[in-house]
Amino acid sequence: MVSLAGPLFEGKGNYMRITAQSSTNVQVLLKSGRHEIIADERLDIGDDDGPDPDGLLAACTIMMVRMYAKRKNWPLEDVQISLNTRKGL
Repeated sequence: MVSLAGPLFEGKGNYMRITAQSSTNVQVLLKSGRHEIIADERLDIGDDDGPDPDGLLAACTIMMVRMYAKRKNWPLEDVQISLNTRKGL
């Protein structure tokens, strides 16, 4: 299991515990605060039980762009990302 906020950070600032743990096949169980999500791959690689890492990366990128624009007081109405990926093991 990988923990991205261990005892060193607990109770300090705006930190929260995020854990990522391998599950069946290539699935990863992500726990962030009170939320849990399964990240997975499509059927030819995984079990297709959750969003793939590319989709999660796109969501993270959009969140970061929006937070940065807000911090800079830049007007921003919409952010869209379109990915074309090629998977294979």
